[in-house]
Amino acid sequence: MSFIDELKRRKVFRVAASYAVVAFIIMQLVEILFPMFNFPQWTQQFTVIIVLLGFPIAVILSWVFDKTPQGYIKTDAPKTEDIVGMNVKVDDRPFYLQKRNIFLVLGVIGGLLIGTFGGDTFKTSVDKKSIAVLPFDNYSTAPEDQYFSDGITEVIIAHLAKIKDFTVISRTSVMGYKGTTKSLKEIGKELGVAHILEGSIQRAGDEIRIVSQLIETKSDKHLWAETYDEKMNSLFAVQSDIAKKIASAMETEISGDVERRIDERPTENINAWEDYLKGLEFNDRSNRKDDLDKAQYFFDKAFQNDSKFAAALARSAQIDLLIYWFGFDFAQSRINKAKSKIDKATLINENDPQVLRTTGTYYYYGFRDYSNALKYYYKALELEPGNSAHIKSIGYVLARQGKIDQAISNHKRALELEPNDPSLFFQVYLLYNYSRDYRNGEEMIDRALNLIPDNQRNLLIKSRYQYYKHRDIDRLIEELYALRKRLGDNGHLMTNQIVSSLIIARKYDQALNELKNVDESFDIRQNRFMPYDFIRGNIYEIMGLKNKAIPLYNNAAEKLESELIKNPKDIRIISDLALIYAYLNRREDAMRMNESAMSEIPIEKDHVDHGGYYNKEIEIYLALGETKKAIEMIDRSARMFAGLHYFDLIHPKWDLIRNEPEFKNIITFLSPNI
Repeated sequence: MSFIDELKRRKVFRVAASYAVVAFIIMQLVEILFPMFNFPQWTQQFTVIIVLLGFPIAVILSWVFDKTPQGYIKTDAPKTEDIVGMNVKVDDRPFYLQKRNIFLVLGVIGGLLIGTFGGDTFKTSVDKKSIAVLPFDNYSTAPEDQYFSDGITEVIIAHLAKIKDFTVISRTSVMGYKGTTKSLKEIGKELGVAHILEGSIQRAGDEIRIVSQLIETKSDKHLWAETYDEKMNSLFAVQSDIAKKIASAMETEISGDVERRIDERPTENINAWEDYLKGLEFNDRSNRKDDLDKAQYFFDKAFQNDSKFAAALARSAQIDLLIYWFGFDFAQSRINKAKSKIDKATLINENDPQVLRTTGTYYYYGFRDYSNALKYYYKALELEPGNSAHIKSIGYVLARQGKIDQAISNHKRALELEPNDPSLFFQVYLLYNYSRDYRNGEEMIDRALNLIPDNQRNLLIKSRYQYYKHRDIDRLIEELYALRKRLGDNGHLMTNQIVSSLIIARKYDQALNELKNVDESFDIRQNRFMPYDFIRGNIYEIMGLKNKAIPLYNNAAEKLESELIKNPKDIRIISDLALIYAYLNRREDAMRMNESAMSEIPIEKDHVDHGGYYNKEIEIYLALGETKKAIEMIDRSARMFAGLHYFDLIHPKWDLIRNEPEFKNIITFLSPNI
């Protein structure tokens, strides 16, 4: 008997073919279903590896064993022998009459059908009214004309966002395709749109040429194209015409009111418009103070060039509000400055969507007045139903109100319009993380990192999630050191996390050495204004060196008291000062300051920020020796949105109560399972 005959006798070919068919079907389903359910990329790769590794195992087992009516036995005898008293017969019928072979053929056909047609059935359908406006190519020679070119994209997107039936990808998500070599079909698939508008602009003195074409992504069919040769003063009219022509080509009727708003010009001054676009670029870069300052400079300059440019003035006010909200300037004068600009912009154009959104933000950031904030946000959304900025703003407020499911739903709608915005994925992560839904939270961070792989903040969060899986604090510390070495230390972000992890690992001397490299007086964040002297003192306190801690606590208190004189309503300063007083055993001062801070941010007023301040209050009671009350509050925080997490409670500051049964139960309750 030849080797080939022996392979046939042992049914190796049949098993290999069957395995190949099943593997093929699995591969097709993985390609279709995993993206639909937003499974991480590694799960697809892992499944493929398992399927491939299974093939040689299946072949080996088919050589060694055979299936008979008596079960699986070794196939070491000729197939004509009696096996366990039975004669196993060979099926000599033609290939096409053997039932098992018919199933094999049907399996192959089924796999092919799934691969060919299954994607359209299982994948999320693309909205037929969806469109992305790619950055227009700039054929002008002057470098400053790049802002002008980007402005074409900005205005057309804004116009299309006014059409109710349209799904319009945001400016932030399309700007990444500037100069791309990807095909329109690839871009359409990545953005999930049915149509793409592309074009070019060339400027020479007072003359402009704008070429634009609308393409169906699925077929690469050109639905509309036009070339405009115009004077500069016709720029906004051309952009309005393009938006209306797109609506017509996509078989969408627009009402007279919408058409009137599309025809509105943001400004009559081209120089003002270019300054406005420069402001947008810095505004989109980050929420760092230097970028915000540059953005405001150009928005103010735009308004100086055109005193009727309401959107530019509103944008400047929005920057004031951001500077206040992020704690760069928590003075009431900053809020008053924003209000003055809003009032002036409202007088110019009370129905400008940007003016309305900034007014909503004034009530949100300035006073946590959510009902008024939502009133203006919804009105702005009514005028621009496709503008993701309004949708996100509504989501932020819903989260503050404790309407978490609605907030997540709102953000996911915004993600459809901003699929390439890592900051939006971060915002969704926050909601999941505050809810202790770590699986979904990690997925959002992974998607943000896919867009910007070297983002320090997101990599730190990812390392925390990895710790939840391996529970090795030394490994976490090594990962943090490696990240700092590779990416640097933006605002001591890395060092702060390294110090926290070293304290958890009880490596106190190493933590103190790390703090020697910090040249700032305060660790300032949105909900924190803590002197580094307190952090150093607290390490000594944990080490049992109270005599070294007290002088540092006193220094920290003096620094915060000076800051409080400058900003008497800054609840970050008030709350952190209360904590320092508690460690100095100044009970009355600690309780007075704490009550002042907590009265400003009860949970009814802010479900997001309340948790952080409540957790600080727990530490105040613990520092004052009220352990029973601290444990009761920890138990409440463990069940509260934006309350304590497992990682918070492994810090040695809780060692005083770590062996209490109630505390142990809370640790077990909070232990992540991801």
